[in-house]
Amino acid sequence: MSNSNLILHCGAFSATRADLETVITPEATSTWLPIPHIEIVDAVLESAAGAGLTVKRELYALSGRQNSPVYGARMFGIVDFVDGTSDYGYSVGFRNSHDKTMVAGICAGARVFVCDNLALSGDFAEKRKHIPGNNFMRLIREAFTLLPGQLENLTKNLDRLKIEGISDEDAQRLIWKAALEGVIASSEMIPVWEEYKTPTYEEFIEPTKFNLLMSFTEKLKHQNSAIKVEQTYRRLADLFEL
Repeated sequence: MSNSNLILHCGAFSATRADLETVITPEATSTWLPIPHIEIVDAVLESAAGAGLTVKRELYALSGRQNSPVYGARMFGIVDFVDGTSDYGYSVGFRNSHDKTMVAGICAGARVFVCDNLALSGDFAEKRKHIPGNNFMRLIREAFTLLPGQLENLTKNLDRLKIEGISDEDAQRLIWKAALEGVIASSEMIPVWEEYKTPTYEEFIEPTKFNLLMSFTEKLKHQNSAIKVEQTYRRLADLFEL
């Protein structure tokens, strides 16, 4: 999952919530308990409503075209929420499978709406195997009791970065450090610097640590590897002391 869009590959395609309802869940066995895709989505939305979050956008994807024997075998989703602020919101991502290729999972992060970009990914992340007693649905509900507090702390840290100025020399050193520590490839150093000095969004023109972070995340929009995006977000959290 990347930014506010799903990275679709290996035959996956954009879907609606109604499409998810048409996917037939395989029969369970004594050791395998598949979860209906739509039940995960319903649990996320109901739990979010209980936590006082308002849905801004829903994005879903399925693997395997209709009439294919593997139609809907894997499901991916992102739901963006607003919490009353103009700059930030929350995003929850989740996945599920009916073909034993991956475990069910859920993660969450803060979103910066002005550039439609995740500031960080996976501030909360959990996975569960499809086995009896995995309690994944309960995990979703419990996650939303923890998320508001965790994401409030993240938002405070992002606000702190907004007022922390940074010189060009220190910004260059931080970009260089990012390359040395493998957060970005050395070939990405100049693009990140150019984005920082001439940002895509004029709101990020001031020389602050937050705007430098946005220059990193803006370049991540062009990544086509979900694993690469997730790893980079996590390393950026350490780099910017979040």
